[in-house]
Amino acid sequence: ARKNYRAAISHDAFNADAQLGLGTLFFASGHHSKALTHLNRALAQRKTDTAIAVMIARAQLALGRPAAARKAIKRLSKKMAKSAEVRFLLGRADEETGKLKRAAKHYRAAIKSKPDIFAPYLHLSRVLIKQKKKKDAFALLGEAKKAIPNSAEVHNAFGEAFLRHRKYDDAIASFSEALRLDSGLNSAAFNLGSTLRRQGNTRRAIDRLEQLEQRDREYP
Repeated sequence: ARKNYRAAISHDAFNADAQLGLGTLFFASGHHSKALTHLNRALAQRKTDTAIAVMIARAQLALGRPAAARKAIKRLSKKMAKSAEVRFLLGRADEETGKLKRAAKHYRAAIKSKPDIFAPYLHLSRVLIKQKKKKDAFALLGEAKKAIPNSAEVHNAFGEAFLRHRKYDDAIASFSEALRLDSGLNSAAFNLGSTLRRQGNTRRAIDRLEQLEQRDREYP
């Protein structure tokens, strides 16, 4: 697909579909700077395309540019004021700049708008932990478990919360359940290996991390 998009762009540099397609592929593979270049070119041809603007904001956040991301998002907020994704991205920008109270407000709005999307629960739980509101964080993840049953990501987030409080057995149980539900969830596999190592179970930790490396040499 990347080859086809590049061929289309070489024929017509103003081909917004090809620029967007190539930008999306670069973003998915973690090449956020290259993605941003092509997404900006696509937006130049489709100035009112909100989907492209959202992708640009996500790329800016991935590059550690929360102020630029917020600027991109604010252009969307008038058109998509109640959008769960816009509120989530505003929360991410605020969280990255240390505005935790404002970030929490945006995450809660995103959850209210779309309670079956996990990312706002995850980031709000992290904000609550930063605010030393441990009980609220676990209660929130409990809400996520009810709203999104049998979610590997929810169990992985529970594990991360347990790990932050050094509850290693609970963390291992949560990461193991996440992998039972989705054996390809790299973050859960990495977390399980790391927790086993912290617990002193070096042999099992090495086995887990070697399995992950064999599956995906570029992670983490």
